[in-house]
Formats: sequence, structure tokens, C-alpha cells
Amino acid sequence: MINNGVTVVGYRPRKVSVPVKKGGMVRLEVRRQQDVIVVYGIFSASYKPSAVTYNIQAEDIDSILKFGRSIHGEAFLNGKRLPGGKFRGPLPEDEVMHTEGGGAYALPGITDAEEAVPLFPEYERSTEITDGAPTQFDNKTNYHQRAIWELKTGIERKGVQLITMHGKGVCDGYSNSPAKALNLAAAAGKIVGQDGPRDVVLYLARDRPTPQTLKTGISGYWKADQIIYIYYDERLFTKTSVPDAKPMPGSSKVHMAAAKKTADKAAALRDGPLLTSAYFCGCSACTASNFDGCLMKDAFGSVVPKNCARASNVGLASQTMQLEDFARTLERDRVVAVRVSADEADIEGMLWFAILDDTPIKLTEATMHAGQEFGEGWLVAHGHWFSLQGAPAANGDRTYVILPEVVILNVNSMLPVATPIIFNAANKNARPRRARGGGFNSITTYLLNNSAWESLTGLL
Repeated sequence: MINNGVTVVGYRPRKVSVPVKKGGMVRLEVRRQQDVIVVYGIFSASYKPSAVTYNIQAEDIDSILKFGRSIHGEAFLNGKRLPGGKFRGPLPEDEVMHTEGGGAYALPGITDAEEAVPLFPEYERSTEITDGAPTQFDNKTNYHQRAIWELKTGIERKGVQLITMHGKGVCDGYSNSPAKALNLAAAAGKIVGQDGPRDVVLYLARDRPTPQTLKTGISGYWKADQIIYIYYDERLFTKTSVPDAKPMPGSSKVHMAAAKKTADKAAALRDGPLLTSAYFCGCSACTASNFDGCLMKDAFGSVVPKNCARASNVGLASQTMQLEDFARTLERDRVVAVRVSADEADIEGMLWFAILDDTPIKLTEATMHAGQEFGEGWLVAHGHWFSLQGAPAANGDRTYVILPEVVILNVNSMLPVATPIIFNAANKNARPRRARGGGFNSITTYLLNNSAWESLTGLL
């Protein structure tokens, strides 16, 4: 038995002219189209769907669209496994499978995609439309995630609850497709799913890599172009990735919620500031999140600020420090985590790591290094980048080498954590060590375990 989280993603809306034959005449009609992907997030039936499972999958979808790689789950598109994700297992090759009745059928193999190819690199803003299911959508944890989503992913997220969607949304039509495929497989004597939900995902990714457009019963604007299957190991559903939140008073009357932008990132991660409304407005201003300029304010009223705070501040204020205080803790051989811009996140993720050569200094004048400008008064230090070697291991551990080149690092871009970041040599329990000349070789490999990675990325 499996759980199947279905998300239908529409993007790049446009108007096109199509030839239509009527009464023996052919003429052009303008119709609306968009690109559509159906995403099936599949995991064990022993784990109940929740705001945690929903937001883990939502983060993967946004990352695949914008950067071409998964963050959490093992994702498959067009017969290829996408880069990224954790707990990745072996891939099947081309093989002949046998049915219970003694028959045989061929299944193609799956290979890894050679590189991360974004599907929607210009992606900046999303509107999620859900029903009011309290365990997954209309609850405190999901409201908090909407408040902090742009800080986590670089993508603005607005949520709309439509009770009329329950049982009648576009997702409901597509949700039956995997079950039908598995029922057809069983009827043909095919043995699928004996080894758990990953076995189901591998079968679907091989047997049904693209939409069966004539069988979905859905056409027009929401007709699917592609399918993404994602397998989720239960160990991915952690409170580190999706922390609990406190109840938000008056949430039963909220049908639209979007993040309230603030310059205080630490406070936003803690307090979850939102702009809410009892109505969804689709005017041009509200669609662009310019709620002050709403064209329907006389009918719907103004948005109402609310907070949906984290249930616990563990991992926030207690582990982060002010910049000046943090800089004073930095010294030679300290490992630091550096936040990178969204357009660089597809290389190694939103955090890169470096080991310092010296304590920080304040620049007395602007300088250029490796094509990057460092301004007067900036706190900087010299160091060496760690370089990720391949995809994370099946258990999520990440392997790095230290690059020999010396670089300048901006202290303001570092994650100001008070607890030291520990890298150990892969072949023994030892910290990074310098060669006689004071540098590092690029042969020795170092490990960062998955729990440390999740704790650090949970602070973003």
C-alpha cells in the first residue's frame, strides 16, 4: 500500500491561435494554454499525509522547476532520475519481467540525467490552490511555511483555500492514474510493489513515463505535458525541514495568505508574518502581490496582518549570532557555511562550505577578486572552498574535497552559527589537516553527515 500526494503544476500561461474547422470553414481562434506537469509524490501508507509531507514535496517541485534538481525525494522525469535528493537507491537496467501466469514483458531501464536542466528558470511567484483539508493545507504549519517560503526557496508563495475544490479539483482527476496503471498491471499478472513504494515508483517511471493523454479524462487548459514521479523515504519527513508552528487565531476565516515582506529575516523565520484575507482576489494588483493596490478593495476590504510563529525557536536565535559577534569567533581552520544566490544553488545547494586561513579583517577600500567585488568596510577572510563530489549518498551524507585555490570570503554571506561545523576525513575520524606548506591537497575526501546538513539548511 502507498500514499500518493498529487500536485498539478501549471506555468507559462499564454494565448495561442489555433485553426478550428466549423461549417466547412477553417478559421483561427484564440485559446489559452499553459505548460502542465503532474507530480506524484509516493511514500509508504504507514506514514499519514500531513503538512510535512506536503511541504517537503512542494519544496522539491519548486527546486525542480527552477533549478532542475530535487532537494529531498528521488525524482524521475521522462525515464531519467533527476539530480539531487537523498536516500537514492540503485537504478534498474533494461530487463524482461515475468508475470504470474508465465508470460513476459519488457521494461526499459532508468539512467541518471547528465545535468540539471531547469524546467522554468524564470520562476519567481506561485499561487497554490487547495481545498480546506486540515491535516495538509488549512493548518498552522502550512501557514508558517507560506510565510517563510521565499526565505527558504527564493520563490514567493501565496496560498488560497477553496472549499469548492474538495473532490472536484484538477488533482482529483489525475490522482486515479497511478492506481489504474497498477490495477492494469495486476490484471495482467505483473508483480509490482513487492519491495515497497520505491518499487512502485520505479515501475511507473518505466512503464508510464509520459501522460496517457487519451485516458486521463482531462483536456484543455490543464492537459498534462509531463509527469514527475518522486519517491519519499519516511526519514525525509522531519521537523527540521518543516517545523511545527503555533496556532494562528482566526485562521478558520482565512482563505488567502501570503508572506508579509520584512527586512528582518531572523524575525520572519521565527514569527511567520503573513498578510491574510477572507477572500481570494484575482485582480492584476493582487496577482502581483501588490495588495495595497487591490482593485477590489471596496468589495473585499484590506488584507489583515497576522503571525503564524514557530512552535519552538530551537535552531534559530539560540544558534545564530549577530554579524560582529560571529566574526569574532572565526579563526584559522574554522569551517563555515556560505549562503549562495539562487542562480548558484543548482551547483551544490543553497549552502557552500569553506575552511578559513585567517581571522576576518575589515576592508579599508573596495577590491576585486575572481570577478567578484568586495566593498569598503566589508568583513572578509581568506580560505578554501570545499567541493561536493557527486550526489549525496543513499543515507544523505555528502562527500567533499578541499580545493587548493585561496579565495576571499564575505563574512556577511556566512551562516552565523555558534556551533562548529564538523567535517571528518572519509577514511578516518579526523578533521581536515593542512600540508606542510599550509595548504590542502585535493585528494583527501571529507564527509558531512546528513543530520548536520539538514540542521544547517533548516536555518535558511
